[in-house]
Amino acid sequence: MSEIRRHGIGRHGIGRRHFLYGAAAVAAGVTGTGCTPDDLTGSSGRGGVPVVAVDAQRRSFKVGPFMTGVNGAKWYDDAYGMWDPKPNRPAPGIAGKIKKAGIGMIRYPGGTSSNLFNWKGAIGPQADRTRQVEAQEGAPVDSRFGPDEYMAFMREVGATPEIMAPFAGSTPDEIADWWRI
Repeated sequence: MSEIRRHGIGRHGIGRRHFLYGAAAVAAGVTGTGCTPDDLTGSSGRGGVPVVAVDAQRRSFKVGPFMTGVNGAKWYDDAYGMWDPKPNRPAPGIAGKIKKAGIGMIRYPGGTSSNLFNWKGAIGPQADRTRQVEAQEGAPVDSRFGPDEYMAFMREVGATPEIMAPFAGSTPDEIADWWRI
């Protein structure tokens, strides 16, 4: 058996066991448990295989709010339940879960769909808003969860907003206007 196979790296890349070790380390970092500073010394296990040690009882670094961001990729359909259209406010159940999870930043409009987002069509009274184009299917979608609703949601959950510029279908002047509002 080759040296590579014996240490968990198959012919198609990293082995399952090493992948799971890495995933555990990433999860530990995201939740703030982290690896200890001693782990950065490059120590390795048997045969030179890197070792990931996680001490769940000790925090070795702080997790900043921008490390716990999410992509608000779907602004249509009331942002997939983030917005409650009847009382016209953030959905309390979702807002509570986002607060509890400690989400520090939410990107809007986010994802592939943001490249076609027409922010000017998503402001003003709901009845006056234009339809948007969803990027994956090209289907027309609503503009009910616009910039105003997004900012109200950000205030409710205490997250930092991150605005995406729709470069695919906008001029530089339109993007500058988007940043000014």
